[in-house]
Amino acid sequence: MIKQKLFDLYCGFQRAFNLEWLPPLIIWDVTYRCNQRCGFCPYYGKGGRVPNLNKEMSFDDVTKMVLNITKSYLGGLYRPHIHLTGGEPLVRTDFEKIALLLNRYLLNYSITTNGLLLEKYIDVLKETECSNVVLSVHDLYGRHDAITRVKGSFGKVVKNIKLLKKAGIDCEVNCVITDSNVSHLSYIKNFFDKLKVPIRFQHLEWLTEQTEKVQDVFSKKVFRKSLPMKFGTTRLSAEKVSELYFSFLKEESPSQEPRKLDINTVHQYYLSLVPFRSRCVNIYGNVRINPCGDVYPCVDYYYGNIKKESFGKIWKGKRARFFRKTMKDCLMPGCPRCCKL
Repeated sequence: MIKQKLFDLYCGFQRAFNLEWLPPLIIWDVTYRCNQRCGFCPYYGKGGRVPNLNKEMSFDDVTKMVLNITKSYLGGLYRPHIHLTGGEPLVRTDFEKIALLLNRYLLNYSITTNGLLLEKYIDVLKETECSNVVLSVHDLYGRHDAITRVKGSFGKVVKNIKLLKKAGIDCEVNCVITDSNVSHLSYIKNFFDKLKVPIRFQHLEWLTEQTEKVQDVFSKKVFRKSLPMKFGTTRLSAEKVSELYFSFLKEESPSQEPRKLDINTVHQYYLSLVPFRSRCVNIYGNVRINPCGDVYPCVDYYYGNIKKESFGKIWKGKRARFFRKTMKDCLMPGCPRCCKL
């Protein structure tokens, strides 16, 4: 993975001087399909929006995309870090070919996965030098299974973590804090500490229904289209926030996202929508590509489609420049609980 401090410095430099250097990080939503149904999921959970599963890029499209990206600077010197996510990337039957393709073109990559299908891909992940595997684990044993709605999912992911470690592949666990696991976070941390696997706790990304409406009005006025945020209205109750405060955060101070959220601001995070920053610099250093090939920042304001245009032209194009200019010194109404702030 790219180093966070260097990435932040790069983003800040880009923003300060209105530069158009190509981003060091590309987040590729490999597919929106998934083999789990987590309750807090922005796609399949409560308040989520089921994505369009049509027009997913074929492997031929993916090959052209990789060639397009790598040729974006001086005919072949651009080598961003590619982070594969979804949905669940491993449900694509051609995942092995995708990993081999990235490795062939010297593209360093990492992946976020629920871990259910990892066992069959351990060897290819090692062969293609996957830099990091982020595994989504949200509680222990049957409680994790209840959240994912897949029986036996916890046992499978723990088994595959052990296989990753045996193969020498760096991995870490990401755990979203929810009403159902807030009482067990110390136990979850201790479990993975014993496995010697780093764990990061991620706070819920949420909006109120009223803020979603304001976001809709704002985006239609400024960007001429509705740009809903990709998270729902689920958040911790005041009672659960207090439980989180006293039972875990106060003592453990774990690695978290958002990175700046600490014990003094956890109540503010969940019980209000006051933003912690007045602007976002993340859009200057990374970009996303969806399963259809659309290139976009975070919301679905498409800069262009990589099947039709060169990546370099898309990044420096009129729509991309307009988005970065518009967001240089402000946030959208739906931004305050994004984990990148």
